[in-house]
Amino acid sequence: MTQTSQSAVRYLAAIALIAAAFFARIAMAPLLGDVAPFITFYIGVLVASSLLGSRPAVLVAVAGAILAPTYFVPPYGSFTVDTATVTWTAMYLLTTGTIIAAMHREREARKLAESRAATIAGQAAALQLEVAERERAQRAEAVQREWYQTTLSSIGDAVIATGPDALVQFLNPTAAELTGWSPEEAHGRPISEVFDIRNEETFQPVEIPVEQVVREHKVVGLANHTILMNRAGAAIPIDDSAAPIFAPDGHLMGVVLVFRDITERRASERSLERSRTEMERFAYLAAHDLQEPLRGISTFSELLDQDSRPLLSPKSVQYLEFILTGAQKMQRLVLDLLDYCRAGASSLQAEKVAANEVVMEALDSLRAAIDDSGAQVTVGPLPVVVADRVKLCQVFQNLVSNAIKFRGPQPCRVHIAAELQQGAYTFSIRDNGVGFDQTYAGRIFEMFQRLRPQHDAAGSGIGLAISKRIVEAHQGRIWAESSPGDGSTFYFTLPVVREPALSSAAEA
Repeated sequence: MTQTSQSAVRYLAAIALIAAAFFARIAMAPLLGDVAPFITFYIGVLVASSLLGSRPAVLVAVAGAILAPTYFVPPYGSFTVDTATVTWTAMYLLTTGTIIAAMHREREARKLAESRAATIAGQAAALQLEVAERERAQRAEAVQREWYQTTLSSIGDAVIATGPDALVQFLNPTAAELTGWSPEEAHGRPISEVFDIRNEETFQPVEIPVEQVVREHKVVGLANHTILMNRAGAAIPIDDSAAPIFAPDGHLMGVVLVFRDITERRASERSLERSRTEMERFAYLAAHDLQEPLRGISTFSELLDQDSRPLLSPKSVQYLEFILTGAQKMQRLVLDLLDYCRAGASSLQAEKVAANEVVMEALDSLRAAIDDSGAQVTVGPLPVVVADRVKLCQVFQNLVSNAIKFRGPQPCRVHIAAELQQGAYTFSIRDNGVGFDQTYAGRIFEMFQRLRPQHDAAGSGIGLAISKRIVEAHQGRIWAESSPGDGSTFYFTLPVVREPALSSAAEA
């Protein structure tokens, strides 16, 4: 029911009360006579004020002030204004007004009390709900924290968690063992005090990844050759990474640092490096020492050919030519093996070089082969890189020479280019030669691997292996893409130099 409808019902009820009071007073006339002319209207005002509200009660009171003097104060049927009538009416209005006002105040006080009680009840319910929700969240957080701590404590890697202020909040047992700090002692201390890391070679302190994560809000790894100085002063080789922990709203809650003891791995690496160095030295010395007897075989075979060829039979001459050819091939293989040994990282003389200039040097050394084959070599803009100039030149020599050797029936075209990809420069040497099956793309970089018969092209089959060794010594990688009859593209990468400069394009 609308508010207007409710109001109409109340006023109709008030009119009904007026009628009831009026007829009730008529019925009581034989008993009361002229005494108490307003008695039934008092009752009507009380009922109206109690049940219908102040305004309907006022309507009943006003109707009583008009009807009672008119019909129940003599002379009956005429509203005679005299002292008695005014007195009766004034007392009636004063009394009913007091009743209406008092009951209005009581009703408003009751409404206010009920409203306040409802408000308090609602607030109490909301507070109770909030307390219950907070307790539930705290229990869930405690369970989750316990789960995380149990998980982090059970993994093999060392884990340290800090707040955004880089103060330690958690260490798992592995971290406590490596650092020498118990979780209780480390809690609340700066990470730099618990996690003391230094450069393995210079022994100088290095920046803790946690500090960089707090500053940059991204995952940060530890530099190579880093050691952890534990509380007892022992140096432990480690590697690690630190990652930020974000709240749902995106703000940084803390940092988790994960690290591990790599003492055994470092010892294996050093042992492997020593073995590799010894093998390289052995191969270098063996190849170097083989040169002298090979020169003797070649020299005396040539002298024998000059002095005795007329005296030899055709078959003996053929055998002698086999000896000369074999000696020359052996000399070439020994020289290539020496080049392979010298291509390691230990012999690098790295400097900032313009790759375009290095390519021009390589093409100048191949000028005779380029001219004889009619090859056209084009060079796009190339960057400045940090590399060994001589060895980088050797890589370009080998790859361009390889393209010329395995050219197809059409005029040979070779294009050298470079582009920046994923933090490194990727060089490409593309040709239109005979190509090869991509299935064998990995084999061509192995020593003495040839995909085509020996008579197809000269060479020992070690040039690509040397190129691979040189590129890997520069912390890069090399690979090839090809298909038979569609040419080949050789790629290799080199690290980027800050603010690289591009040299001009060239054509040879």
